[in-house]
Amino acid sequence: MELTLAVVSPPSLDCSTAPQFAN
Repeated sequence: MELTLAVVSPPSLDCSTAPQFAN
């Protein structure tokens, strides 16, 4: 489910899962 939600909300995973990419 997390993967699906991440795909739908890239910004969410960006801030939570990929902080490096956000920076």
